[in-house]
Amino acid sequence: MKDWIFNEAVNLLHEGEKAKAAQIIAKYIKRYPHDVQAWLLLSDALEDQKKIEFAINKALEIDPTNKIALEKFKQIKEHQKETTNFFDSPFIDLDSSVEEGQSESFVYTPEYDQPKSEEKPFAETTNAKQATKQGSSKKETHKSDKEENDEKSHKIIGTFFLLILIVGLFTAIYITKSIWVPKLIPLFDRPIQIYMETFEENKRIVQLGQDFKQASTEVANYLNPSPTPILTPTPMPTLTNNEVIANQIKSEVEQIKLLSESNAPKLSQVEPTQLQEIASKTYTEDEIQKLKTVWVALGWIEPTFDLKTYLENDQYQMNAYFDSDQNLILIDDPNFSSQTQSDYAYAYIKYLQTYGVMKEQTTTEMTLDHKLTNSAFYDGDARYTQLLVEQLLSDTSQFRTDDFTYTNWAIPPALFAQKNFAYQYGLSFIESIFQNGQMIGIQSAYSNPPQTTEQILHIDKFYAKEVGITIPVMDLTSLFGSNWTQVASDSLGEWGTYQILFNNSKSYARVEEALAQSAAAGWGGDRYQVYQNTETQETILIIQWIMDSDIDANELVTALNQSNIGRFSYNKPIINETICHSQTPYTSCVFSNDRNVLWIVSPDEALIPTIIDRYPAVQ
Repeated sequence: MKDWIFNEAVNLLHEGEKAKAAQIIAKYIKRYPHDVQAWLLLSDALEDQKKIEFAINKALEIDPTNKIALEKFKQIKEHQKETTNFFDSPFIDLDSSVEEGQSESFVYTPEYDQPKSEEKPFAETTNAKQATKQGSSKKETHKSDKEENDEKSHKIIGTFFLLILIVGLFTAIYITKSIWVPKLIPLFDRPIQIYMETFEENKRIVQLGQDFKQASTEVANYLNPSPTPILTPTPMPTLTNNEVIANQIKSEVEQIKLLSESNAPKLSQVEPTQLQEIASKTYTEDEIQKLKTVWVALGWIEPTFDLKTYLENDQYQMNAYFDSDQNLILIDDPNFSSQTQSDYAYAYIKYLQTYGVMKEQTTTEMTLDHKLTNSAFYDGDARYTQLLVEQLLSDTSQFRTDDFTYTNWAIPPALFAQKNFAYQYGLSFIESIFQNGQMIGIQSAYSNPPQTTEQILHIDKFYAKEVGITIPVMDLTSLFGSNWTQVASDSLGEWGTYQILFNNSKSYARVEEALAQSAAAGWGGDRYQVYQNTETQETILIIQWIMDSDIDANELVTALNQSNIGRFSYNKPIINETICHSQTPYTSCVFSNDRNVLWIVSPDEALIPTIIDRYPAVQ
């Protein structure tokens, strides 16, 4: 992983993509903070002078004798010395919009731009000022007398109105007390009397009940002085607060999904580390090696990518998890926060899809495309229900916002897109069904769920029940020799085809997103095969597509050839009148006829014509 990240940053820097290179090498430094070369590479990718100086200083802290770092440090100091001048004062900001010669405290006023009047002699100015001052003094004296008279008048008027208000208030109080109160009091006598009589009657009834209970106890003790109980009742278990909240969320899910009440699995509190261990998927060494061989052949990852570490660190993101082996819903949050309540709704849907009325339909023989389709449909519905429950919860500040965002540049885009497919496209698929048929439409889809990623991506093909063409398995091991074995034979589907074109591990082998989507959208069926040489570890990739039309086939060929130019661009051999692309040790050729497309990537160019003979549809 280390070499791949570092090399990817170097390639982006050579291509002039400094910002992307800086993001990648920063992720690398976070993991390996003592790598001097990484700090020096970061200084080349940065634009800000202070950040560059910081990166070089970090490199010198790690290795004070590093010649490159010392030379860069010397260049920075010489540059600072050359550019230092009188205006490098801490009180002058040369980067601001203040013009040279102005201080930072200068504030523009309209009077600043007014033309200055001609200066008058000092004596003339002084006499004018004195005259003005005397005139102003007379005016102010006259004005002051008038203001005092007005103030006295206002005080007299205010006092008069205040007296009137006080007299009126006392008059109203007197009238109310002497006239209306005596008339209103008799109206409350009878209700008060009834209330007191009822109160006394209730006290008498309560006392009679207590007397009867005491008399019954005395009679029982007299008839049976030492009674022996026949049956000791079993105390009912008391629900914890978390179980009460879980039952409320369960009821809300059942109302949303139009389901009758059912028994939910028990709730169990675990530590976060325990939840991660239980929820994480484990792989054997053989499974990891097989996945890596296939994904490298498809161009999804580089051979240097540490797939084992990626799979081990692919942790569960939620606070609640349905454990089908123990039939328990596990939570790692003792406070049962709003986020945990939302995650519990998701886990309860997964329980219903395993044992309930919404049981997931699976078979032992499922293609890669069908498995991804199942995940998109069932996980998409669980996620959609979870979002509806979140709308009913009061505290939305606790909800996570970055569950499914691309935050780690170390993950190849194809793997991220593959993981995110269910939560992005599956959720959109469920939302589209809801818009067409409300919740009844979603529940009806469980009886006949989608079969291909093409139906997930294009809901009109789901309603039309357009299924993929099944291409039979063809074992070509006998063509290659005893050292070759078949590693995989499966179906990519429309989504896998799009992944090859748009999310190639090599950035220069990726085609435009619009072309990738359009070329993959004509998918009708496919079958890919990967073979590996047990001695040299070389691979052969063969993919056959049957597209919806010859136009769709031509569009796929165009997109594949454009990708191959970036991935295999060294030589262009011609095989069976087709221009191929070659880069040691592999040769890549794309053949087509009518609706059929065949893509072959082989380390032995001589094997390609032999392989084509087994596919008469493209000849």
